[in-house]
Amino acid sequence: MIRRVLFGVGIFLMVVACQKSYSVAEPDQLIEKQEMIHIITDMMILDAASNVSDIPLLKNDVKAYRFIADKYNVDSIQLKQNLTYYNTRFDENLEIYEQVKKRIEVKRNVMDSILSRADSLKTKQ
Repeated sequence: MIRRVLFGVGIFLMVVACQKSYSVAEPDQLIEKQEMIHIITDMMILDAASNVSDIPLLKNDVKAYRFIADKYNVDSIQLKQNLTYYNTRFDENLEIYEQVKKRIEVKRNVMDSILSRADSLKTKQ
């Protein structure tokens, strides 16, 4: 019985001791959570667009991360620091990505309704 208890305590201590726990300091130029939601939404849309067909992006010389940097006036280092900062804060990061998901769903629904309306206009002709 004592062996089992000691074995259980030993396993517990090994698991707890092996967990890597670190924190990331708040960046000097912290991007507000609401702006991060907008940035990540745009990043995901641009990434999805380039995965479907990057020809329009190439034709218009759109470089996704340069576009994000110019639109939100951030540099790549600032963006990386903020992404890392929010990624280490699970609850905030979860909240950000839930908002991103909602924004993308709204945009998708708007595009779907526009496309279905355009299709219905074509069939009437």
